[in-house]
Amino acid sequence: MRGCRNPILVALCLGCGGPSEDSTSRDSGAADTGPIGDIPLFDAHAHNGDDNVEALAEAGITGIALFGIVNDIDQVISAAREDEDEDEDEDEDFLFPFAAPRRDRESNELVLDETTRATIEAQLETGLMHGIGELSVRHSPFPGSPDTGDQNEADGDALMDVYALAAEWNVPVNLHVEYEYADELAAALAANPDTIFVWAHLGDGPPDVVRALIEAHDNLYGDLSCRHPHYERNGRSTEEQSITDEGELLSDWASLFDDHPDRFLFGTDLGRAERVELLPDVLEHARSVLDQVGDEAREGIAGDNARALLGLD
Repeated sequence: MRGCRNPILVALCLGCGGPSEDSTSRDSGAADTGPIGDIPLFDAHAHNGDDNVEALAEAGITGIALFGIVNDIDQVISAAREDEDEDEDEDEDFLFPFAAPRRDRESNELVLDETTRATIEAQLETGLMHGIGELSVRHSPFPGSPDTGDQNEADGDALMDVYALAAEWNVPVNLHVEYEYADELAAALAANPDTIFVWAHLGDGPPDVVRALIEAHDNLYGDLSCRHPHYERNGRSTEEQSITDEGELLSDWASLFDDHPDRFLFGTDLGRAERVELLPDVLEHARSVLDQVGDEAREGIAGDNARALLGLD
């Protein structure tokens, strides 16, 4: 049974905010079912917490892009130095942490100001971070967010500095921008052509909106986390957020994935404790979707695209 012993990851899980804040220690019974189907999956969107990592490992996930808000950068740097002294770390080929900005402990607002770039670069300098995110930019209210959710302009000055930093470090940025703000995302994409963006949940947008942005910007990718009927979230109906109807992949999505097989990534958005119980359903849905696309899209979405973006090939 794989646990999370990497000290950098332990540090990431302390003082965090965002979607994983209400995770609690529990038995990950869902993981006892083992892998569903025979398509290996790399999770390109999961949040911190030992229960989540253990559940995903036991369910047969081959790797995890792990997100977590960092409020104590000194602790992260100290943990990185401790990690350098380890002779072996079995997590290093399985867990791929992402750097993130801080949240204000009183307001729960993301700290997006003149200090943000330095906060994130300090994490990248540890040598253990493989990307930046999930940046909760335009996000409906969720546990641990401000009352109105996160309402930050995707093309605001502080974030534009972060995108430029990602290009300098050659790492991807995962960001949550709901599709109603696609114009802000488009502006950020156009202004940062050397930055790789991964659009979390495809912005919960319809396929025509996603296709338009994907085809206009070669530096945009999208993760499919939450695009199924099993999570209740963001005030959206399950019909709106799901790319399937009674298990059948909708034709506009199928054609989009097959037309651009290298641009989409599987993800679970595992974070809140209750989602661990739904993991078998989420994986079954994902594998059903992959059975309904061509071979190139299937292999890309399942894991090849994520590994390529993280430089693991």
